[in-house]
Amino acid sequence: MGETALRRRRSFHIEDRYLVLALCCMCFSLYHAARQILLPALPIIKDELQLTYTEAGVVVGAYNVGYATTLLLAGYISDLFKRKPLILGGLLWLAITLALTTFARNFVEITIARFMTGIAFGTYFAPGIALITAYFSKEERGTAVSLHTGLGAGSGRFLAPALAGLTLVALGWAFLFYAFAAIALVTSVLFWRKAKDPASEQKGTLLPAKELFRKVIRNRFLIVLGTCAGTITTCGVVTAAFLPLYLVNNLGMDVTFGGYAVALLNGMGIPMVPVFGYLSDRIGRRPVIIGVVFTSAVALFFLNRFTSTQQLIIAIALSGLFLGGAFPIIITYVVDVMPLIYRSASIGYVNTFTVLTSSIASVIAGAVSDNFGVAMVFPFLAAISTFGAIIIFSIRPPKTSVSEVRPATP
Repeated sequence: MGETALRRRRSFHIEDRYLVLALCCMCFSLYHAARQILLPALPIIKDELQLTYTEAGVVVGAYNVGYATTLLLAGYISDLFKRKPLILGGLLWLAITLALTTFARNFVEITIARFMTGIAFGTYFAPGIALITAYFSKEERGTAVSLHTGLGAGSGRFLAPALAGLTLVALGWAFLFYAFAAIALVTSVLFWRKAKDPASEQKGTLLPAKELFRKVIRNRFLIVLGTCAGTITTCGVVTAAFLPLYLVNNLGMDVTFGGYAVALLNGMGIPMVPVFGYLSDRIGRRPVIIGVVFTSAVALFFLNRFTSTQQLIIAIALSGLFLGGAFPIIITYVVDVMPLIYRSASIGYVNTFTVLTSSIASVIAGAVSDNFGVAMVFPFLAAISTFGAIIIFSIRPPKTSVSEVRPATP
């Protein structure tokens, strides 16, 4: 490590990195809540707007398509300049689009509103991960990024459907959209006042489009990881979207139980994700990814075999323990391997796979439901998850670069 980097480390306050991690967890929680608040309300919205299951799948996928449109660009920009303005702009845009969603009165309007909301999420993910990993060494990244996912994304995925279960019947589906729009504004103020953003070491270094294509877009390592990450996100998003529809329309349960079921599914992963991240720091990224993804496939396959309330609660809880648990490990794997100049763009690229795959799968799941019944969605997802576990066996990690031996420090 050079003299300049050593001086920067000595001036570094340990509380700064945990404050930044906490603020990023708040942002990530909010964006996942924005995705989740629609899902428990989907049976109501489907009836209110007279949607087919396929159209409901398109509405679910629209958020992720919007997310995908800004992921790579946001990562590319954050490699060149500071991440904070991107994150702040996204939070403000999120507040506006959440409020506008409540005015949707048909399939086209709500699809556009969800697409516009997803655009905001795309401005956060790569800059947020880059900000966190700038503060943590390679040996600590797996735990830090997993905490970001477990506590950040996990809390948003748990709280939004839990609150929906409490408020849907009494206050209507629009209430939580307004509530989270207000929370987005508050979060933007906190982030603006408290978050410290170390300048990228590559600031002002424009990466040529040809080199970006060669080093990132055509990178086999990133393509394999992105494909696996796509299967993970697909299973998490589509399960959370179609589980309330299955419970309400097939088993005759009320929407309140549907909201609590999604909260349970997502909440069970909160303590497990940091555990998987810690294990990946100790025994390696690849074996943990394979084990977690394959186990989630088994749990999904058997999810529609249970019909009593008690059996369903147990099955949903077991599925939630593993569903999505490998995603932060994949992102950490990208950070471990890719040189600093490509890092945020690589994160954005891998995550683009996830959102495009889950968007397409949401529509396919809707078509499966229209033609074969909602119950068949879960074996379909189990097959996708199994493919994700298998493809990781083909990974050949590139050699560690000099920039990874000397990790970025603020």
